[in-house]
Amino acid sequence: EGTLRLGWWKGNEKIKGKRLKFNTKEKSNVDSKIFMAEDNYNTEDGIILEGIMPLEGNDLYERDFIDFLTEDGKNIIEKIKPDILKKMKLTGLFIEYENEKGIVFLFDGRGVMRFGSIDSNGLGFKCHGHVIREMAFSKSAVFRLLLKDSMVELYLEDVLIQSYNLTKSATGKIGIIPGNKKDILGSIKVWDFDVR
Repeated sequence: EGTLRLGWWKGNEKIKGKRLKFNTKEKSNVDSKIFMAEDNYNTEDGIILEGIMPLEGNDLYERDFIDFLTEDGKNIIEKIKPDILKKMKLTGLFIEYENEKGIVFLFDGRGVMRFGSIDSNGLGFKCHGHVIREMAFSKSAVFRLLLKDSMVELYLEDVLIQSYNLTKSATGKIGIIPGNKKDILGSIKVWDFDVR
């Protein structure tokens, strides 16, 4: 007995190319809680982003075991507030795929992840679903993000959390939602893909 989970393939380390700088600036909207990278990355060729995803102190999602594809689940999705980042303490990642709009991956205190479209000012969240891996993560979990064009793979402590295709190609703008742990911004590392 046990649970089969997909994980980070060690061979992925070989596609790390040049180390890129990562500096952030907070969006001017005080409600956004999204710290955008100052640089645009070449997501057409691909990047790898790694760092700390703090979970301690985050709020907890309610009724996260409900299947979002059921009628009950659809009702829950409709009731999730569009200003979730203003109402809840969460941490996560933002990937822009059109001007000022993108996908966000938001973690609660247990490592349960909800994802959906959002404006880069942190408002207008529309939940597309959630992922629960039914395992205990550390309070400061290490994440890895592979992003190439419209393809996203997100790992938490080397466990695959989500493989996702954006509706459009990523623009190269990336944001971090550190919650009240802004010091973790210094943990972020970025590499381009070594496509040789």
